[in-house]
Amino acid sequence: FRVVYMTPRLRSLLAALASAKTGPNVLRKMDIKKTLYNAGDQIGFPGLHLHVLRHTCATKLLSRGIPLDQIQQWLGLNSIVSTQRYAKTRPDALKGAAAALAD
Repeated sequence: FRVVYMTPRLRSLLAALASAKTGPNVLRKMDIKKTLYNAGDQIGFPGLHLHVLRHTCATKLLSRGIPLDQIQQWLGLNSIVSTQRYAKTRPDALKGAAAALAD
C-alpha cells in the first residue's frame, strides 16, 4: 500500500472516467495500455507506453528542482540508481551549468 498524490487536473479526469464507466475498476491495466497505444498512434508516437510517462514525469520533476529522493518516492522505486535512469537532466539545464562556469 502506498499513497499517490494527484494534481487537481488528474483528480478531475479520473472522476469523469469513473462516472462514465460501470463496474468496480475505473481504470484497468489493459485499458490504459490500449489507450496509450492508440493515443501514441494518433499523435505520431507509436508504441507509447507507461514507462515513457514515468521518464517524462521524473525528468519534469527533476527540472523543477525536486530532489531525487522525492522523485524516487513519487515513482515508487527502490533505489536512487533506478531513479537516475528515469530522471534525465534536460539540455537547457546544462546551458545553466555552462553559464555558472563562465564567471
